[in-house]
Amino acid sequence: MASVFLFVFFLLSHFVLLHSAEEVQRKLQNCSPFQCGKFGNIGFPVTNIPPPFCGLLRVICDQTPPTIQLPQGPWSGRPYEVINISYTNYTTQTIRIRDLSLWEYLNTSKCEYLINFTLPNSPLISFKLTTPNQTLFKCSRTLDITSPTNLENMSCGDYNIYYTISNEASQSFPSGCSTIQLPVQEHSHKAELNVTAEFDLEVRVSDACSRCYSRGGLCELDKRVLSCHHLLLHNLYSFIIATSFAGIGVLMFIIYCFWRKLSSTKDTWKKENLAHQNVEAFLRNRGPLVISRYSYSDVKTMTKSFNDKLGQGGYGSVYKGKLQDGCFVAVKVLNNSKGNGEEFINEVASISRTSHVNIVTLKGFCFEGSKRALIYELMPNGSLEKFIYKGNPSSSNSQLGWETLYKISIGIARGLEYLHRGCNT
Repeated sequence: MASVFLFVFFLLSHFVLLHSAEEVQRKLQNCSPFQCGKFGNIGFPVTNIPPPFCGLLRVICDQTPPTIQLPQGPWSGRPYEVINISYTNYTTQTIRIRDLSLWEYLNTSKCEYLINFTLPNSPLISFKLTTPNQTLFKCSRTLDITSPTNLENMSCGDYNIYYTISNEASQSFPSGCSTIQLPVQEHSHKAELNVTAEFDLEVRVSDACSRCYSRGGLCELDKRVLSCHHLLLHNLYSFIIATSFAGIGVLMFIIYCFWRKLSSTKDTWKKENLAHQNVEAFLRNRGPLVISRYSYSDVKTMTKSFNDKLGQGGYGSVYKGKLQDGCFVAVKVLNNSKGNGEEFINEVASISRTSHVNIVTLKGFCFEGSKRALIYELMPNGSLEKFIYKGNPSSSNSQLGWETLYKISIGIARGLEYLHRGCNT
């Protein structure tokens, strides 16, 4: 039986995983343009799902303003606000973005981000700054360069920054200096850097990657080498095989645990059945009891599934119930019942033979497996606890007179005296 179940599970898992593989391929071949707010329908290389499915740049449209995630270097890991997206052709787009870090520089003059401003770049996709830009030369202070008279300069940390307002490149700088291209505002004639945080990026997908996506493939980087996975079935089959073996292992473990549980349950049932037989024999030997025995289902019925709780003690909870003859009772459901039940039945037999006006009457009991309960006549006025303990919230309006307290004390004493001297059980 277990082998048949294993085979069925193995077969079904393969069908499910093969269907998943076909679903992945269908997604790759049907990446259609999507609606993105004011930008209208946009598509490859922009996508609204995590790359590399259907594109390389993810745009999140369901927020204001929309944001885009760019790859590589300091550009990766944080979103940029998207101002506009325009198409040139299938592989080229122009995206106008707002760089919030650059915006912070413009408002606080923190130059650390300014001198590390670089355009993202990868073998899959390239970016070109099409907004008017300014070329800066970043030179380490250790080079000890004398500032040319035709260049402006500023200092930032361990670097000196040189630039010209006319943006004319200088060829006289040492090789140790690097260049920075910063976007600037158009038609600016100020004798200072007029950097802007809003600029246009031309996004161009590599020809190889574009051809891969046009054929329904998936363009990825493997150790900086571009690769195109057309069907991805090799990886999916590997996944299927690995998952199948893992599933079989998990199933075998579940079957083993189920077998252990079944064996344990069977042993417990045998022990409980033996204890039940011993108790039944014990009851027969003691003769008929003067009180009724109820099943656990009877207990649930008379208490309306333990709906009205009267109190909680160390041995269990007490619930209000009603017998079929209309008599109200207090049902004490015992917890943590141990032993084979003979001690419980012995106590029930002893208590059932007590009869005194000052001792609550036991009207029945329940013994069914580990379920044990005592059924007493209900005291409609409740417990003395609510009358005599100041900490009980209900005691404030339940003051008892001295005469009543005296009668209660005498009644308790008579009940105790009966249990100690007058009761032959």
